[in-house]
Amino acid sequence: LCSEDEPVQLSVAPLGERRLMLS
Repeated sequence: LCSEDEPVQLSVAPLGERRLMLS
């Protein structure tokens, strides 16, 4: 389960950075 949660968080990190750039 930990292995599956890791990839999910990684996908969220880039999304947050992109949102900041758009802002």
